[in-house]
Amino acid sequence: MDALRSRVMKAINTVSVKWITVISVCFAACGHLMAFSAPHDSRPTAVGVSAAPASGTRDLTDDLDNPCDSPSEPPPAYKLPTYDARQIKTMLTTPQNVGQLLSNLKVVLDQSLLAQRAFFDDAVLLTTFKGAAVNWVEPGTLDIAFDWVIKPTHKARITLSENTFPEMKVDLGWNHKCLNRRPDPRRPGEYIPPHTYDAGYIRLRFKPIEGFTIGAVRRVFGQTRVSDGFPCEQAPTLSYAGPGAGADVFYLNQANFYADATVYQELCRSRGQGDLPDELPITDVWLRLSEQDYSIQEPLIY
Repeated sequence: MDALRSRVMKAINTVSVKWITVISVCFAACGHLMAFSAPHDSRPTAVGVSAAPASGTRDLTDDLDNPCDSPSEPPPAYKLPTYDARQIKTMLTTPQNVGQLLSNLKVVLDQSLLAQRAFFDDAVLLTTFKGAAVNWVEPGTLDIAFDWVIKPTHKARITLSENTFPEMKVDLGWNHKCLNRRPDPRRPGEYIPPHTYDAGYIRLRFKPIEGFTIGAVRRVFGQTRVSDGFPCEQAPTLSYAGPGAGADVFYLNQANFYADATVYQELCRSRGQGDLPDELPITDVWLRLSEQDYSIQEPLIY
């Protein structure tokens, strides 16, 4: 009888141990399930930024005043029409002469294409200037035209094909800028919201080319009367303003054509100051576009 009672008690103890083990495993599993089902912040964590702690401290992705410090940028300062490279190419013609090149530059000015990132696509640039290659260089590379207002982060020189425009240097650059919320210098107590904008320039430099004259520029861009004339020592300039998309949109949006200084000096001394004759050759062209962000303090440097 005692032996039987001993076997029964041993069996009961064995079953108890097994049930305790099963119950422990269930509690552990339930704990994990509760952890997974608990509410949490499902927003993605920014690169290099830890997720917001339970205390409610905001990470950079929540900082609406300083979005430039986070992976996502604010919207552009101005809603200009946006074109892709294919659309821009349809606006342009591979130039076979000076008139067609000037027509391309007129399109660039009129359509504010220097504010379009797609304009700086290699295929578009080769079409615009009848180029053979686009060579992107470091911003500080010597002999590549710079711009102190644009402050380009990307610069290039275009190698032209054949001899349509002999010895012409074609340089260009662009800059994309992101600005956080900051005080409005025009309106004390108010702030300019965060925004981005794009800026760019084109610079053509060359010795006199047949047909590239004041008259050719006027035929494409329109008449510009110089009423007071230029001093004989100063290279005369024709300036054309591009269209604006609204008040205060552009700090700078224009095309400048510089006449040959040596030829003008001789002409000025023989004829005196006056309107620029159509036959006066052009040797320098500068297209520049920079949106107005009220952060540009430098004087215009030509």
